[in-house]
Amino acid sequence: MTGSRAGALAVGLALAVLGAGACTGSATPEDPTGAASATRTDRPPAEVPADDPTASDDPERPPGGSDEPTAGASAGPGEAPTAAPPEVTSLGGAAGATPLVGRSGWQVVGASGACVLSSRATADPAAPTAGPRDASAALLAETVAADGGDLTAPRDVLLPLLADGVTRQGVNAAAQDWTVTTPRGEVRVRGAARVVRVPTFEGDASTQSVVLALDCAGPLDEGAWQRLLADVRAGLAAPAEELGTWPS
Repeated sequence: MTGSRAGALAVGLALAVLGAGACTGSATPEDPTGAASATRTDRPPAEVPADDPTASDDPERPPGGSDEPTAGASAGPGEAPTAAPPEVTSLGGAAGATPLVGRSGWQVVGASGACVLSSRATADPAAPTAGPRDASAALLAETVAADGGDLTAPRDVLLPLLADGVTRQGVNAAAQDWTVTTPRGEVRVRGAARVVRVPTFEGDASTQSVVLALDCAGPLDEGAWQRLLADVRAGLAAPAEELGTWPS
């Protein structure tokens, strides 16, 4: 009787030890260190409300993601960057009513007395085909020819880029005066043109250009030219230059 109870007690103890071993964490076959795995593979994917506007069927894009490119995204491979024309502004602001009919396709920069200052700015993704002075003189000659004026040798003037409160800094431009015959009578014009080579991030170059034209109904007003030019800021992507010193 005593032997039977001792055998039963031994069997029960063995079963308890086996049961306790089955309840402890066991090493996964993929873990060579024999440590118990803490990764759960049976967790369901995150729930996204059906009415969430950021929900997506794309498993590669998390909820809230966007397919739209960011504002700072650059042009993709094979896409040429777009050249931006320079902006010509006046500190005095453009006049509401001008004494002359504005030039078609030009921007009125300002007016003084019987004179109106207008600008035309362009950009080209290709690099200039000539040096800055020759290219600027050629652009000015195109403007004079379009007006039917007489070409003369251009002189140098400084188009303001910025001012530090003491001196005015700018870039050189080719300038000349001419006369235009219109149905309203003769108009005296003083024009200035500049072409700049703008380096691009890719290592190439693009082109910016600007033409200013002061149109006066009557004699050319030198004072109006100086006053209006002092207020102009030509937004060319170029470093400041000394009058008469052109870049090579």
